[in-house]
Amino acid sequence: MRSRILRYYNDFAGRYQKVLPHKTDSWQFLQQFLSSPMQTGSIAPSSGLLAKAMSAGLWHYETGRHLVEYGPGTGALTKRIVHGMPSHSTYTAIEINPGFVESMGRKYPQIDTILGSAENVKALVPQADVVISGLPFFNLPSSFGHKVLEETHGVLAHDGFFRTFMYLPTYSSRKMRLWRAYAQELFPHIETTLVPVNFPPAVVVTLYKSKPVAKIEA
Repeated sequence: MRSRILRYYNDFAGRYQKVLPHKTDSWQFLQQFLSSPMQTGSIAPSSGLLAKAMSAGLWHYETGRHLVEYGPGTGALTKRIVHGMPSHSTYTAIEINPGFVESMGRKYPQIDTILGSAENVKALVPQADVVISGLPFFNLPSSFGHKVLEETHGVLAHDGFFRTFMYLPTYSSRKMRLWRAYAQELFPHIETTLVPVNFPPAVVVTLYKSKPVAKIEA
């Protein structure tokens, strides 16, 4: 089945190269999905509304904060985060796909894009104030998802938070319920935000290492 899709895609690419140039983010995202669907997890970058929900309140704190992003892909969310980044703050992106790492390095030279895995974040960065994730936890082994939670909790500052999203069709699955149950053992406060105008609809999940004094606004 996948080989038929790849043949169709390559034929499509040859006939419509001028209409859909291969350097666009959507084109690159689809290409990476077809070669590594379990790692990429989606056929297209996140929508603007999902990016807005994911980036709400990230720079709410004073300058000099360190943000870490897991799985930036083509940088759909990165673009929005960088736009609001205050001076003296730092930004590290951790990406396991070499093609995306190369693309991110060209487009966002002001941030540090590292080839690596989120399950080893404590070995890659000393500490983070905010961690954002675009990883497709539903597609990945449960042990990996739990390890990422543990590593993220360990690297976060005492008042930091971890934010990720899940597609609505998978949100209520047993696998994701178990992931959230384990998250609640590590993080004392969890908030969710529904993003219905996305394909597919998504739920943004924010995990706080300590209970926030007030809800963070966009």
